Amino acid sequence: MEFHEIANIFPLMDGPEFTALVEDIRTNGLLDPIITHDGKIIDGRNRYRACVEAGVAPRFEVWKQNGQSLKSWVVSKNLIRRQLNETQRAVVANKLANMPDGGVIYRCANLRTDDHISQTEAAAMLNVSRRTVQAVAAVEREKPELMPLLESGQMSAHEAAQQIKHEKREADIERQRQEITKSPMPTNGLFDVIVIDPPWPYGTKYDADGRRAANPYPEMDLDQIAALKIPASDNSVLWLWTTHKFMRHSFDLLDIWGFRDVAILTWAKDKIGLGSWLRSQSEFCIMAVKGSPTIQLTNQSTILHGPLREHSRKPDEFYRMVESLCIGRKIDFFSREKRDGWAQFGNDGERFDNEY
Repeated sequence: MEFHEIANIFPLMDGPEFTALVEDIRTNGLLDPIITHDGKIIDGRNRYRACVEAGVAPRFEVWKQNGQSLKSWVVSKNLIRRQLNETQRAVVANKLANMPDGGVIYRCANLRTDDHISQTEAAAMLNVSRRTVQAVAAVEREKPELMPLLESGQMSAHEAAQQIKHEKREADIERQRQEITKSPMPTNGLFDVIVIDPPWPYGTKYDADGRRAANPYPEMDLDQIAALKIPASDNSVLWLWTTHKFMRHSFDLLDIWGFRDVAILTWAKDKIGLGSWLRSQSEFCIMAVKGSPTIQLTNQSTILHGPLREHSRKPDEFYRMVESLCIGRKIDFFSREKRDGWAQFGNDGERFDNEY
């Protein structure tokens, strides 16, 4: 027998729960009748299936309206009998809100309560927050293949939303990684001053709600970083940003690029930041040179004070110090904001242009 569209907004029993129902009906018979409307089952789909499985003749009754909305009646019956979690109730509410108006689902000229049910009304009927219903709707729209997991209670709406969010982020990171590898190196000559903040390979996936030290941008492995062709003039200065974890690898990179280290700048941040072992309040920039560049040394120090802002964003005080110290054409590798007098290399060069 066909199931009514309204009844189908609720998930069917399966597994041990349905097996137990079959055995109960096989042993005790069908105790409660199956309710129909317009020749379709509106209550008792699982009992009907169990009867068929157990070889027991089903017993039917026609639904008596008694002034109640068909939708409200079906929802009430199912909520009383079924133990549905919050996400499962939200799935039902989403289906209820997306149903056509009553004229299509249930034609009753004198019963306006069976007209279209809003998302807010559906959420109230199913005793679930509208926000959770909206989350389910977003999952259905963006990754419908997850809906069976939500309907069965195997995944929550929050977990599904987080999975979609992370998959989008991973796809964006991969797109950025491809852009970086395809980005043409500067072709307009060599540079006398180079700042580089490599996307070090921490090996952690971005998780906005999880590990605090995970990178929100695409990483490169050490071989990829080492393979970068630095467009340095014969007499140039290179500033290599690094952290405790990659300090020892940084000197190997400088050797490969043909620079010798001469000083280490320590950025003393105004507040505590990230870290896996100790929470860092400092970051380092190795000053290295090739040949004999001209330096305007006045009172520049190995300690740099500057505020901690967005992840990976370097302080303006650093660039002012470099400009006061170094002469010549300047380029910022993996730059994330434009600066007057500086060339850029990277695929995210306007990230912080509107930030203050």
